[in-house]
Amino acid sequence: MSTEDKLYKILPVYKKMPDWLKLVFVAPFKLFPRSTYLGKNYKNHYQELISMEKWNSDQVDSYNTKKIIELINHAYNNVPYYKETWDKLGVDIKQIHTLTDFKNNIPLLDKEDIQKNPEMFLAKNYSDEKIMEMNTGGSTGAPMKLFYTKGETRPAGKADIQFIHEKFGLKPNDRIARLRGDFLGKSVLSSYDAYRNVLMLSSFELKNSNVKQYIKLLEKYKISYLYGYPASIENLVKLATENKIDFKLKDFKGIIFASENVYKHQEELCINFFKTKKIFKIYGLTEYSALAFNCPKCDGYHFVPTHGYVEFIPKSVNGHENVNPIGEIVGTSFINPAFPLIRYKTNDLGELAQGDGICNTYHFPYLKNIIGREQDIAIGDDGREITLTALIFGRHAKYFDNVLKMQLINTQPGKLHVLVVPNNNYSKSDTKEIIRSLSKKEGMPFETTVEIVDNITPTKSGKYKLFIRHFNNVA
Repeated sequence: MSTEDKLYKILPVYKKMPDWLKLVFVAPFKLFPRSTYLGKNYKNHYQELISMEKWNSDQVDSYNTKKIIELINHAYNNVPYYKETWDKLGVDIKQIHTLTDFKNNIPLLDKEDIQKNPEMFLAKNYSDEKIMEMNTGGSTGAPMKLFYTKGETRPAGKADIQFIHEKFGLKPNDRIARLRGDFLGKSVLSSYDAYRNVLMLSSFELKNSNVKQYIKLLEKYKISYLYGYPASIENLVKLATENKIDFKLKDFKGIIFASENVYKHQEELCINFFKTKKIFKIYGLTEYSALAFNCPKCDGYHFVPTHGYVEFIPKSVNGHENVNPIGEIVGTSFINPAFPLIRYKTNDLGELAQGDGICNTYHFPYLKNIIGREQDIAIGDDGREITLTALIFGRHAKYFDNVLKMQLINTQPGKLHVLVVPNNNYSKSDTKEIIRSLSKKEGMPFETTVEIVDNITPTKSGKYKLFIRHFNNVA
């Protein structure tokens, strides 16, 4: 087991320490590189991934086949859910020899299957001392209990992230500021994690009256990279711009967007405000079933093969604005044997590349773009499915310059209710434009209403949902 996993139970206590005490507490640990405390699985996993950079697609497929056959044998023999389900369906794992056999015989796994009884997914050959309980953030409104394998899941996941960071140009001593779902305490704006060299910024406390303090903190700590949720970073930039605050840190290197879909307008805002063209994107899940990073050459997404096997299941989405087909991301994790998720449906959708559009920088699974969750598609009164890009972000609407935050709520097919947090330049004409642009007059199958609000409540994980669809008659 890794030292970090052993100490994980005291993390809540560490987070509550004042910054000066954190410095004292971590001083002995800073004598050695962090990899020392992540254990041998971290080092082995990292070296394996480095070697795979040079592999061709046949070698990657061979690796995936070997790992999958090992995994399904382990799951059938040790995990109650898989034995029970596969026996009921008549699945004979001895007949699975190829990736095609795997996809043709092993059923897809829904999130609801896990939520009903997560303990059914625990491997019997792992004792309680070798597992750690976790929860997903529940950004879709349905958090899920899951478990990690101590000494393996988190160290291997961190090795994968280290590989990605190096592709982005991060150096070991680069300071990162993190703006995502970290609750640091009531009215607490920041906390410095001396162990990881990370400035934690609260997305819950960010507002007009203190945005200048956030920018000053980035400058004071000489931050190299700002990492966080796209909507949170967008909110920071919009508030700073509205308050005429300039960013003056000369050695700032780039932005790392994570955990949410990234839209072009968010990238453009950051490029203009932070005066950097280095925009990086990471797609990952708490379930550790799929992990991807944007390619520096083509801006598409390459999936990390050591993290798990990824499939893209074709899905029809009416009203999609691109010519490329759409697929749902389905992941099989290789790094969590105590709680294996096999052919797990993420509900995340990606734009598939075709022919010459496929990037061969790495011979890893590839998507041209990640376009959001299946729940991020609005349903019109005629049954049409409209993506967020088609709704607002691909239309260059003028009103968007005068909006700090917005949230679209699809209350029933053909009905949209839009919450708007306005900036100082917002006017009634912007409200009229929102209604007009999202109405049948503009070819959209919706009746739209607008409500001006002071703020939009984030999820428990600190995310600001741009879109919510909650009605019972559409899946």
